[in-house]
Amino acid sequence: MRRDARRAVEAVRAAWRGPGRERDLVVQSLKAAAAAVTAWLVGGVWMGDPLALMAPWVALVLV
Repeated sequence: MRRDARRAVEAVRAAWRGPGRERDLVVQSLKAAAAAVTAWLVGGVWMGDPLALMAPWVALVLV
């Protein structure tokens, strides 16, 4: 468990330091999360769609 925690901390440090694979993964994850939240807001809150639960899933697949 300590080894996994150490690797996670190293990945966070690498993403923070500069461009690389870790930073690309973080950026892609943030884009997917933003797309899912936006899709949910548009479908559920603004349009009142009863199936707005599916909108974030579609956004994640598209990203």
